[in-house]
Parts: sequence; C-alpha cells; structure tokens
Amino acid sequence: MHDGPPSGTDHVTLAVFDAATNRRIDDAEVSLSISGPHNPGPGAGPLELMPLDGFATYGGYVSFRRPGRYLLTFHVARPGRRDDPVRAVFAYERS
Repeated sequence: MHDGPPSGTDHVTLAVFDAATNRRIDDAEVSLSISGPHNPGPGAGPLELMPLDGFATYGGYVSFRRPGRYLLTFHVARPGRRDDPVRAVFAYERS
C-alpha cells in the first residue's frame, strides 16, 4: 500500500461520502495540504484511493515530526466538478 511507509511518517486516511445519498465516493481526486510547526506552508500532496475493510478511502503518508498544532486541509474534486472542489479542514495536535 503506497509503496510502504517512509521512515518517520504517519498514515492519514479520509473517507468521502456523497451528502445526498450517503454513499462512499470512489472516483474523486483527493489532495491534502498541511501547515504546522515543521512546515509553515502547504505540504503533502495527492492521496491515493485505497480499500479499508472493503470500503473506498483515500490515504497517504505524512510527517508530524515536531510537537504542536497542525492544520490538515483536504481538497476533494469529483469528475465534472474539478474546478469546484470541496474543502475540509481538521486540526491535529501532536504532543
């Protein structure tokens, strides 16, 4: 999966659902931007489609090496709506 974990990394996953049908989405382009103590600007990149317990999720490896607060911004674009991605922002606190 993802060619194996690079040293000193963590794995992030995101499940994406259609708001109208509550069905999982498996045809999106998903990317991740990270800002935090080690990286004041965007880091990361595209996430890969991957099965998790038989369900579609998107994932990738990232680095949270220093303690502090990180902001993870996920961008999800569906076919036919690539110019209008949905954005979700989460905070992660590493101690």
